[in-house]
Amino acid sequence: MCGRRGPSRLSGKQVSSRAGLTLLETLVSISVFLIVMIALLGIEISVRRNARQSEQQSDLHRQAALAMEQVASQLSGALVEPEALSSITYRRPLTDGRDQVVLGPGGAVEWGAPSTLRLEGTWLVLEHEGKLRRVADLGSGAEIRFARAPGRSDELEVKVLAVGPGREVRLQRRVALSNQR
Repeated sequence: MCGRRGPSRLSGKQVSSRAGLTLLETLVSISVFLIVMIALLGIEISVRRNARQSEQQSDLHRQAALAMEQVASQLSGALVEPEALSSITYRRPLTDGRDQVVLGPGGAVEWGAPSTLRLEGTWLVLEHEGKLRRVADLGSGAEIRFARAPGRSDELEVKVLAVGPGREVRLQRRVALSNQR
């Protein structure tokens, strides 16, 4: 019986001539592969979410810092008008082409037109001579506060609160003012 196929006996053991995986082994392999892929997908989603949140937090901080820098730049050396909490009107000294302060008759500083910094919606805006310029988007719920530094008439304390989805940035800075009238 030469052409007969099937199990043969070699030294008392049956040997199968078929090689391969059983259905159960294949199903277990696929299940393990799927579990590993689902775990990797979960990690990928988590990493992307954290990166997006980090980028949003960084952008919010950048906007708050931009607002604070603009406020400090505008108010440094300025003459502040009567107090207000969430907006401020000020005058900057007039300068000539060489950034020298212009002095009027009697040596008094000549002051420019009034400017105002305030929040409009989510934006910190600068109003000067009837023109509005957006400075920074601080998000909904943003706040800006101006107050005299305790015991100082020549310093202003500025607080900025920028608010984003589920996070906020608070910055505080003191700005030196011109000698007040």
